[in-house]
Amino acid sequence: MFCPKCGKQNQDTSAFCVACGQKLIAPEQPVQQPPVQQPVYQQPPVQQPAYQQPPVQQFQPQYAPVERPFSSNPVLNGLKKFAASPLVLVAVILFTLSTVITLATTSDTVMELFYLLDEEIGIPGLDDVVDILEDSITFMTFIIMLPTIAIGIGLWITVGTALNKNSDTMVTGGLTTIKVVNIISIVFTSISIAVLVFWTMGLSSDYQLPITFYVIMFTIIAALGFRIYYYKKINDTLHCFIYSVQSMYPSYGASLFVAVMCFITGGASVITLPFNFTLATLCSAAATICFGIIIIQYRSLIYRLRCEYEASRK
Repeated sequence: MFCPKCGKQNQDTSAFCVACGQKLIAPEQPVQQPPVQQPVYQQPPVQQPAYQQPPVQQFQPQYAPVERPFSSNPVLNGLKKFAASPLVLVAVILFTLSTVITLATTSDTVMELFYLLDEEIGIPGLDDVVDILEDSITFMTFIIMLPTIAIGIGLWITVGTALNKNSDTMVTGGLTTIKVVNIISIVFTSISIAVLVFWTMGLSSDYQLPITFYVIMFTIIAALGFRIYYYKKINDTLHCFIYSVQSMYPSYGASLFVAVMCFITGGASVITLPFNFTLATLCSAAATICFGIIIIQYRSLIYRLRCEYEASRK
């Protein structure tokens, strides 16, 4: 910088001239304008939609009602379910009604027959017999129908134990009772056949009997023999069910012959209803037909259980 008075050159930072002492005035520095800051374009931030997790719905499975099995063993379960079926229950109820009605009406029917004989024929001493029977006919009827009553009790024991889902077993004592009753009937029928045979032989040795007598006796003996065979086949069917329950193995042996006889005897009773209708006969016919259907269904059940059993062992 130069002094404006004496022209002496001084340093740019000096405030006074070194020669004359003149106050130096520093030249004005150009004012630097701050640089104009260009606005930087900033893309506005794209606001991302906040992700909201959908509400988690608690899965509540809808369980269908599961029927409690009658038994953990599939064979025994099938047999118990079959013995507790509505058809078996209806057959047992009809059989019971028939037994109760017969027991209640037989004594009156017998007494009416004796009174009719007394009025029409007038047999001497029949009045005294009627008076004696009037006091004991109900008890005698009960004794005569005791096997039928025992069969009814055996049926109810079987159905009752089949309906019990709390037990994993099935009691076969009811069916065994029926078997015992049938065996007793077979024994008495066999004795009757033996008596008839010896009686016929005794008469034929003493008298000259007509051929008609022999035909009648042969028919009676053949009918009794057929009854023995029928009871035996019933016991075979009962034994098949009892063995299947006890061994838990589906065993064949239910007699188709018994089923056919049930249909025949039940149908014959239905045919006679218009001529001699009684409530006991109607219930007995319906029960007999139901038992025939039960045997047919049981044979199908055993076949299905046998197939499932054999398949499970492969």
